[in-house]
Amino acid sequence: MALRNTQLPAILFIICIWCGAISVSYGQANTDKKFQNQISASTINDNFLPPYQDYYFTNGLHLSYSRLVNSDFFLSNIMSGEQRKQILRFTLGQEIYTPRLIRAQTIANIDRPYAGYLFLTSTLDTFWRRQNYLQLGLTLGVIGPSAGGEQLQKKWHKWFGFPQPLGWQFQIQNLPVANINMDYKYSFPLSSSADIISNTGFRAGTAFNDLSAGAKLRLGDINAIDHSVATASQLQKKGKDTPADHHKKEWFVFLGVNNTFVLHNALIEGNTFDSTKQAYIKEAEPYLLTISGGFEYALPVVSWRLVMSQLSPEVKGGRRHNIVRVSMAVRF
Repeated sequence: MALRNTQLPAILFIICIWCGAISVSYGQANTDKKFQNQISASTINDNFLPPYQDYYFTNGLHLSYSRLVNSDFFLSNIMSGEQRKQILRFTLGQEIYTPRLIRAQTIANIDRPYAGYLFLTSTLDTFWRRQNYLQLGLTLGVIGPSAGGEQLQKKWHKWFGFPQPLGWQFQIQNLPVANINMDYKYSFPLSSSADIISNTGFRAGTAFNDLSAGAKLRLGDINAIDHSVATASQLQKKGKDTPADHHKKEWFVFLGVNNTFVLHNALIEGNTFDSTKQAYIKEAEPYLLTISGGFEYALPVVSWRLVMSQLSPEVKGGRRHNIVRVSMAVRF
């Protein structure tokens, strides 16, 4: 018998709890070790919470490998200071986007294009003076049929008894993705159990061009951002000069707000330089507000993140959208 929409989030939740129990037990047994490598996985979906609807950002899967590198790897003269750290990260991801009405077969009822997105991102995260964080990144990939979004969504819906999407003929056609990004964060300590992390950044390239700024409030048993689950920076080398908080677990709740000023979004508007080859495109909203909250927990060997976000409409005439990200990372 096919699974109902409401059954899938419950099944995934049980699997996460089971994996978490194993990971926590393993993590408690390895608290004396130092770890310089990390693998992590994130699933992003709008079907984890009521009303269990499947539209807009409908699914995402990210797999990452991170490696602690020599602190003189890059920009050592510019960002000098105590407690300097650099982490090199590679992320392979696939994302699927659909209109609100996936059963619609006419343009009049398609409020955003279907789109598959497959990418590989390389980033260098630099931390200095325990409060500064700079990420520089390069993303290469493809948006369109070659990304496999149509095939994956149709198989997923067939396996779990979901309604089949009927409008993939309105998807964004193949276009290359070559983007750079920069993100800078700064931590403002409020007390030993609270801080505010500001962020500013931009993306530029063939697919995404935007500016962003925001802030996040953390409350709980927090670490500095150079060794926190908040910035995926728990990797460390052996040494007597390791700060004390690098050896303790971390947990906190958070609430964040992010403002994005959109210049171009190829997932909605097609190619940045030539959109005339697209069968169907829409106009992206120039401003996007994202409100996020959640819980993050880390032991020396394992960490978990649960992030719930609400996005303002991304397309003209669109609706707000809720998505959930569940992430797990293991260090070795």
